[in-house]
Amino acid sequence: MESAGERRLKLLRRRIDAIDRLIVRLLEQRAAAAREIGALKMRQGLPVQDRQRERQVLERAAGATKLDKKFVKGVFTKVIYYCRKQEK
Repeated sequence: MESAGERRLKLLRRRIDAIDRLIVRLLEQRAAAAREIGALKMRQGLPVQDRQRERQVLERAAGATKLDKKFVKGVFTKVIYYCRKQEK
């Protein structure tokens, strides 16, 4: 028989699994939007990388959380890098 603690642990792990699936879906949506942005930039003759926009994204993300700012910026730096590659 499971203890209350074991049941709670399973419940929390299922919650994390659901959150992870949501994160992946959101990353897929972000990458799709980046591909659309890349196509628009190409048609307009704009460069793929926009350092000012990337800094804004990093600062906004870090400022919108109680998590460690350096951690959040690190995660978003990787997301931005991946999405920038999708724009090409």
